[in-house]
Amino acid sequence: MRIIGGVYKGRKLKSIASSENTSLRPTSAKVKESIFNILSHKFHLNLHEIKILDLFAGTGSLGFEAISRGAKSATFVESDKYACKLIMENAKTLGVESKISLKVGECQKIGLNKADPFELIFMDPPYGKSLGEKSFKNVLKGNWIKKHSLIVWEEGAEISNIEGGNILETRKYGETVLSFVEVMI
Repeated sequence: MRIIGGVYKGRKLKSIASSENTSLRPTSAKVKESIFNILSHKFHLNLHEIKILDLFAGTGSLGFEAISRGAKSATFVESDKYACKLIMENAKTLGVESKISLKVGECQKIGLNKADPFELIFMDPPYGKSLGEKSFKNVLKGNWIKKHSLIVWEEGAEISNIEGGNILETRKYGETVLSFVEVMI
């Protein structure tokens, strides 16, 4: 797994080995490239100086990609301890330890955010478990995201009727469905 754009383009990230006993499913390079192309060209989002929240972060690939492209910082939320170890190793490899924070725990239970809310959220929950919807409600309630923030929501099926969110765009890549959701509350 590599960074595909920005100042760290081409740098390799540690990823989950196929032999590891984990339920993590890394975002493919094709999907990752599509995400950042859509953010840049469709939504004209300038990543410079914005804060990223990466829910169900896995190894942190999306958050690190955003930092490489100029994001001010990334907060990763992940419950898998091995993945958390890889996030910290990847931050060290890139030399961005000061730009990240890591919250170990379940996204649907992360509690109240006492800092400023985030402008861009990546959410890649395990497919078919309704964890995305529960986590979305939790981060809304917990002051993690502000009104008009954008959520890039990766699922195994299309999402619909998101209370508090407006689906702006949906794209399908094999078994992966990307939804770009504007926060309306």
